Amino acid sequence: MNFKKYKTVEINNVIQKYKHMKTRKNILSLFIAISIMVIPFYGFAQKTECNKQERKKMIESQKMDFITKKMDLTPIESQKFWPYYNEYKAKKDSLMGLFHKECMCGKKDFSQLSDKQAEKLADMQIIHAQQMLDLRKEYHQKFKSVLPAKKVLKLYNAEKEFRKYLLKQIREHRKKK
Repeated sequence: MNFKKYKTVEINNVIQKYKHMKTRKNILSLFIAISIMVIPFYGFAQKTECNKQERKKMIESQKMDFITKKMDLTPIESQKFWPYYNEYKAKKDSLMGLFHKECMCGKKDFSQLSDKQAEKLADMQIIHAQQMLDLRKEYHQKFKSVLPAKKVLKLYNAEKEFRKYLLKQIREHRKKK
Protein backbone atom coordinates (compact mmCIF):
# COMPACT_ATOMS: atom_id res chain seq x y z
CA MET A 1 0.00 0.00 0.00
CA ASN A 2 2.82 2.31 0.77
CA PHE A 3 4.24 1.47 -2.59
CA LYS A 4 0.92 2.30 -4.28
CA LYS A 5 0.70 5.58 -2.41
CA TYR A 6 4.28 6.41 -3.35
CA LYS A 7 3.58 5.48 -6.95
CA THR A 8 0.42 7.65 -7.01
CA VAL A 9 2.27 10.60 -5.47
CA GLU A 10 5.12 10.11 -7.92
CA ILE A 11 2.71 9.93 -10.84
CA ASN A 12 0.96 13.09 -9.61
CA ASN A 13 4.34 14.84 -9.34
CA VAL A 14 5.23 13.77 -12.85
CA ILE A 15 1.85 14.96 -14.12
CA GLN A 16 2.29 18.30 -12.33
CA LYS A 17 5.80 18.70 -13.74
CA TYR A 18 4.50 17.75 -17.16
CA LYS A 19 1.67 20.28 -16.90
CA HIS A 20 4.14 22.88 -15.64
CA MET A 21 6.52 22.06 -18.48
CA LYS A 22 3.66 22.07 -20.92
CA THR A 23 2.58 25.50 -19.65
CA ARG A 24 6.15 26.75 -19.93
CA LYS A 25 6.38 25.26 -23.37
CA ASN A 26 3.11 26.94 -24.37
CA ILE A 27 4.29 30.25 -22.98
CA LEU A 28 7.62 29.87 -24.75
CA SER A 29 5.85 28.90 -27.97
CA LEU A 30 3.52 31.87 -27.64
CA PHE A 31 6.46 34.20 -27.00
CA ILE A 32 8.29 32.84 -30.03
CA ALA A 33 5.20 33.16 -32.21
CA ILE A 34 4.62 36.76 -31.11
CA SER A 35 8.29 37.56 -31.66
CA ILE A 36 8.16 36.09 -35.13
CA MET A 37 5.14 38.25 -35.95
CA VAL A 38 6.35 41.49 -34.32
CA ILE A 39 10.05 41.58 -35.20
CA PRO A 40 9.52 41.82 -38.98
CA PHE A 41 7.20 44.81 -38.48
CA TYR A 42 9.72 46.44 -36.18
CA GLY A 43 12.43 45.74 -38.71
CA PHE A 44 10.21 47.03 -41.51
CA ALA A 45 9.58 50.27 -39.62
CA GLN A 46 13.30 50.73 -39.09
CA LYS A 47 14.00 49.71 -42.68
CA THR A 48 11.42 52.17 -43.97
CA GLU A 49 12.93 54.99 -41.92
CA CYS A 50 16.38 53.92 -43.00
CA ASN A 51 15.22 53.76 -46.62
CA LYS A 52 13.82 57.29 -46.35
CA GLN A 53 17.14 58.58 -45.05
CA GLU A 54 19.09 56.64 -47.65
CA ARG A 55 16.78 57.88 -50.40
CA LYS A 56 17.14 61.46 -49.19
CA LYS A 57 20.94 61.16 -49.19
CA MET A 58 20.87 59.61 -52.65
CA ILE A 59 18.63 62.39 -53.99
CA GLU A 60 20.84 65.06 -52.42
CA SER A 61 23.89 63.48 -54.00
CA GLN A 62 22.17 63.37 -57.40
CA LYS A 63 21.11 66.98 -56.99
CA MET A 64 24.64 68.05 -56.14
CA ASP A 65 26.03 66.27 -59.22
CA PHE A 66 23.24 67.63 -61.41
CA ILE A 67 23.77 71.23 -60.27
CA THR A 68 27.55 70.98 -60.51
CA LYS A 69 27.32 69.75 -64.11
CA LYS A 70 24.65 72.25 -65.16
CA MET A 71 26.54 75.15 -63.64
CA ASP A 72 29.85 73.92 -65.05
CA LEU A 73 31.61 74.70 -61.76
CA THR A 74 35.37 74.68 -61.55
CA PRO A 75 36.93 72.97 -58.52
CA ILE A 76 37.71 76.37 -56.96
CA GLU A 77 34.17 77.67 -57.57
CA SER A 78 32.75 74.44 -56.20
CA GLN A 79 34.85 74.73 -53.05
CA LYS A 80 33.54 78.26 -52.40
CA PHE A 81 29.95 77.69 -53.56
CA TRP A 82 28.87 74.44 -51.85
CA PRO A 83 29.32 75.60 -48.23
CA TYR A 84 26.98 78.54 -48.95
CA TYR A 85 24.50 76.34 -50.79
CA ASN A 86 24.44 73.73 -48.01
CA GLU A 87 23.90 76.49 -45.46
CA TYR A 88 21.08 77.91 -47.60
CA LYS A 89 19.46 74.51 -47.99
CA ALA A 90 19.63 73.80 -44.24
CA LYS A 91 17.94 77.11 -43.43
CA LYS A 92 15.35 76.58 -46.17
CA ASP A 93 14.55 73.06 -44.89
CA SER A 94 14.26 74.42 -41.36
CA LEU A 95 11.80 77.11 -42.47
CA MET A 96 9.77 74.56 -44.42
CA GLY A 97 9.63 72.19 -41.46
CA LEU A 98 8.57 74.95 -39.10
CA PHE A 99 5.90 76.15 -41.51
CA HIS A 100 4.44 72.66 -42.02
CA LYS A 101 4.45 72.05 -38.29
CA GLU A 102 2.61 75.29 -37.50
CA CYS A 103 0.07 75.54 -40.30
CA MET A 104 -1.66 72.21 -40.82
CA CYS A 105 -0.55 72.25 -44.47
CA GLY A 106 -1.48 68.60 -44.92
CA LYS A 107 -5.10 69.43 -44.11
CA LYS A 108 -6.95 69.70 -47.39
CA ASP A 109 -10.45 70.29 -46.09
CA PHE A 110 -10.49 73.88 -44.90
CA SER A 111 -14.29 73.97 -44.67
CA GLN A 112 -14.09 72.98 -41.01
CA LEU A 113 -12.00 76.06 -40.16
CA SER A 114 -13.57 79.16 -38.68
CA ASP A 115 -13.06 82.44 -40.54
CA LYS A 116 -10.56 83.51 -37.88
CA GLN A 117 -8.56 80.28 -38.28
CA ALA A 118 -8.64 80.55 -42.08
CA GLU A 119 -7.43 84.15 -41.91
CA LYS A 120 -4.59 83.17 -39.59
CA LEU A 121 -3.57 80.31 -41.88
CA ALA A 122 -3.64 82.53 -44.98
CA ASP A 123 -1.55 85.16 -43.17
CA MET A 124 0.93 82.49 -42.11
CA GLN A 125 1.33 81.40 -45.73
CA ILE A 126 2.15 84.98 -46.79
CA ILE A 127 4.61 85.36 -43.90
CA HIS A 128 6.26 82.07 -44.84
CA ALA A 129 6.54 83.08 -48.50
CA GLN A 130 8.18 86.36 -47.42
CA GLN A 131 10.63 84.51 -45.16
CA MET A 132 11.56 82.20 -48.03
CA LEU A 133 12.03 85.21 -50.33
CA ASP A 134 14.20 86.98 -47.74
CA LEU A 135 16.34 83.86 -47.38
CA ARG A 136 16.70 83.55 -51.15
CA LYS A 137 17.68 87.24 -51.46
CA GLU A 138 20.27 86.85 -48.69
CA TYR A 139 21.88 83.84 -50.36
CA HIS A 140 21.57 85.36 -53.82
CA GLN A 141 24.07 87.97 -52.63
CA LYS A 142 26.33 85.30 -51.13
CA PHE A 143 26.22 83.23 -54.31
CA LYS A 144 27.12 86.31 -56.37
CA SER A 145 30.09 86.94 -54.08
CA VAL A 146 31.66 83.58 -55.06
CA LEU A 147 30.28 82.99 -58.57
CA PRO A 148 29.78 84.97 -61.76
CA ALA A 149 26.20 86.17 -62.34
CA LYS A 150 25.70 83.74 -65.26
CA LYS A 151 26.48 80.77 -63.00
CA VAL A 152 24.09 82.04 -60.33
CA LEU A 153 21.43 82.16 -63.04
CA LYS A 154 22.42 78.63 -64.08
CA LEU A 155 21.96 77.56 -60.44
CA TYR A 156 18.36 78.74 -60.35
CA ASN A 157 17.65 77.07 -63.68
CA ALA A 158 19.38 73.83 -62.56
CA GLU A 159 17.27 73.70 -59.38
CA LYS A 160 14.08 73.97 -61.47
CA GLU A 161 15.30 71.35 -63.92
CA PHE A 162 16.22 68.97 -61.10
CA ARG A 163 12.75 69.34 -59.52
CA LYS A 164 11.18 68.50 -62.90
CA TYR A 165 13.53 65.55 -63.32
CA LEU A 166 12.72 64.28 -59.81
CA LEU A 167 8.95 64.60 -60.32
CA LYS A 168 9.26 62.71 -63.60
CA GLN A 169 11.16 59.92 -61.81
CA ILE A 170 8.50 59.73 -59.10
CA ARG A 171 5.68 59.54 -61.68
CA GLU A 172 7.47 56.77 -63.59
CA HIS A 173 8.09 54.85 -60.38
CA ARG A 174 4.40 55.08 -59.43
CA LYS A 175 3.34 53.83 -62.87
CA LYS A 176 5.50 50.72 -62.40
CA LYS A 177 3.71 49.86 -59.16
